Amino acid sequence: MSWAHRFEVGDNYFKKRFLRIYPAYLAMGVLTIPFLNGFNPGKLLSVLGLFLTGTQSWYSQAFSIWNFTGSWSVSTEIFFYAVFPFIYDIIKKHPLVSLFLSYIATSSIIPISLALDGKDMMPSYYMGPMHRIPEFIFGMSLGFIFSNGIKVKRKTLSLLFIFISAYFLSTYVTVLNRSYMLNNYMTVPTTGMIIFCLASLNISKNALTSPFIYLGKISYSFYLMYIPLIMYVKQYKDYFSELSNFESWIVIFILNFILAVLSYEFIEKKFAYKKKMNEVRV
Repeated sequence: MSWAHRFEVGDNYFKKRFLRIYPAYLAMGVLTIPFLNGFNPGKLLSVLGLFLTGTQSWYSQAFSIWNFTGSWSVSTEIFFYAVFPFIYDIIKKHPLVSLFLSYIATSSIIPISLALDGKDMMPSYYMGPMHRIPEFIFGMSLGFIFSNGIKVKRKTLSLLFIFISAYFLSTYVTVLNRSYMLNNYMTVPTTGMIIFCLASLNISKNALTSPFIYLGKISYSFYLMYIPLIMYVKQYKDYFSELSNFESWIVIFILNFILAVLSYEFIEKKFAYKKKMNEVRV
């Protein structure tokens, strides 16, 4: 986002962001409607209200209800998009300071909570927008640093940093990571390093990279469609009883990929914001 809006936020920022995420998000909700069965009227109206307004992440007790176990992240993302224009100028002017302060903040949340009363407050901090915003600011800061021309110039160095970061992400980060945030002191910088180095590589589109680029384009829909798919798999797990775990995951991946492609091609692309002619005239 910082790179895309490196010059200015733009007049149609909110419209672009809304059309970028909401239609596919709504489609995911439609696919999970059968799982609303059994809710009393009051709970049903509350759940639908939270979903349609994208505010479920503000209610930690909603975490295990309906599709909120997965869709809370979209709710938090909506909040980030709303905040972005208001913190844009500050972070753009002071990206290094913002990077440092956001790193301290995201690394301290769970340790402070554990020091106070021994509780990690799962899922309150895990899904809470205010507790996740330091990660967003960290990413914004890296984006502005990259926009200022600071990059990893040597390809071999970028690949080395990516390898080292991926190693730590797949090993040490997952150990005793309470509330999935205790190890943010390592999770956030290593994830940021991978993205920063990948951007520095300036990968061109060719026969080898095209599939990966396309996977990146459908990644949002891939995540969204994973939510109803897992809900249905849990509901009808007997149908997978004859398959091994590996075979089950292969089937799930293929179905997830198909749903993601359909969502991206017929929903995301269809509703994507397109500039009108009078907007592109100089």
